[in-house]
Amino acid sequence: MEVPSSKSLLPLVGDGNAVEDDGPPTKFDKDRHDDDDDDDTAETWTHESLDESHRRSKRPFSSRSLQVVKRSGVTIDRLRFQELQIHGRAAEQEKILSCLKKISKEDSEGERPKSKSKSKAKPIKQLVLISGVSGTGKTTLTMTLQKPVVRMGGIFAMGKYDLHQRSEPYLGISIACEQIFMQMRVSDSTSESKKKLDAFRNDLLEDLGDGIEVLTTVVPSIVEYVLKGLVRECSSESDSEEFGYGPGRHETKAKMHFAFRKLFRALSKHFSPIVVALDDLQWADVASLELLEDLLSDRKNRHLMVVGLYRSDEVLSDSLLSKTLAILKKQTAKGLLEMTEISTGNIDVEGVNGIITDLLSVDSSPATMELATVCHRRTRGNVFFVLSFLRMLDDKGFLAFNFGAMK
Repeated sequence: MEVPSSKSLLPLVGDGNAVEDDGPPTKFDKDRHDDDDDDDTAETWTHESLDESHRRSKRPFSSRSLQVVKRSGVTIDRLRFQELQIHGRAAEQEKILSCLKKISKEDSEGERPKSKSKSKAKPIKQLVLISGVSGTGKTTLTMTLQKPVVRMGGIFAMGKYDLHQRSEPYLGISIACEQIFMQMRVSDSTSESKKKLDAFRNDLLEDLGDGIEVLTTVVPSIVEYVLKGLVRECSSESDSEEFGYGPGRHETKAKMHFAFRKLFRALSKHFSPIVVALDDLQWADVASLELLEDLLSDRKNRHLMVVGLYRSDEVLSDSLLSKTLAILKKQTAKGLLEMTEISTGNIDVEGVNGIITDLLSVDSSPATMELATVCHRRTRGNVFFVLSFLRMLDDKGFLAFNFGAMK
């Protein structure tokens, strides 16, 4: 494949206007093979060929342009990577949003089906599994659920597991619950929000009684954010050790599972839909996977959606996660939940082109497609590497935001 010359990149630098390239092609305008390229070669090609283009096309901004920039609050030397939309994942987005609709009250409490067989054929509780190697955008895809969930009046929370904290029980679920309770505290500003929170609190205390102290061991913030000090926090060393893997674990597990079932039932009742995303599920501890299995098997919780993200290349067929997923698949056969699997691979050139046009605030053109081809060739469409490559170009001053469009 022929590497595009510096001419093809000219419309993307400086002020966004095309510049006539009357110079000879550089020594880097020749055939290269992906297998023979290394990082040093990519760096050298990018720096030398683009530097010449940048030098010849560089023009100062007009005073009017600078005034627009100052009023808009946009920096000249930095692109808006944090505001990028998701690209190259249209099918995956549609699939994950369709799962969300199945747990919403509007969908489940709509028109009653005419036959009983139809009502049994459609489970409501959802388990969405998003797999892929590192850097393919699993987390970004999951975060597209946040705004729709909030618009529905529900709660979206994400927990994350850590390779070096696998001995800590319920780590990811604990982080997700902390987020849930913090969101409740932030939203506790209107009379309607206060009524919902009071109703949730009363239901939880009525269902659990003194057993609610079990939850404070895993999620201490429930005392501060939700229960307002109505129960004590089990923070002593002996209380914490009780919920580990020592003697009496089975009795403790039963208490913990009961408490979490009641918690998520109350959440689903007052803040539906509830979406809990668990990142790096391949590193989840035994206690978390057992609790996850129990929550997804709860027949009385209809409006819960769990999104599990894991690295497909780090999960073996005999791993704990694989065994847990096999058990959950059997639950789908019983109609207790619906499981959806999404695989995130590398994006194509069109997806890379979407990132570039969004980032630079320009319309798609042959020039952006040529740059997208270069990026795709260097990164093979891994989203993380695509963004890293574009950040490198930005840091070197070879890309600039199109202030004329101000998208």
